Amino acid sequence: MFETSVNPSAARVWQVGALCRAIADALQARFNPVLVQGELTGFSRAASGHCYFSLKDASGQLRCAMFKRAATGLDFSPRDGELVEVSGRLGVYEPRGDLQQSQAGGTGLV
Repeated sequence: MFETSVNPSAARVWQVGALCRAIADALQARFNPVLVQGELTGFSRAASGHCYFSLKDASGQLRCAMFKRAATGLDFSPRDGELVEVSGRLGVYEPRGDLQQSQAGGTGLV
């Protein structure tokens, strides 16, 4: 990230928010919608009804948000450690610059 060999006059200077938006646009154009299989971890349901969790495997982890409308339609009770498949859209949560998957629905246990 702090590479000194780049010529500053040759590189585009991004504002943080603009870079987050460009990343989000690129993800949306290339990877949406997606179906992801992984181990459910850190599942929590907020007072708003939205659910937050991560999907992980041996190589990586992806933060996910399942909004209230999708969460009310679940036909199982999610528990940490379960292998699940989820469908949704990849994006960047711009206030933190986090990559996340917004959950449109789930197929439950695999």
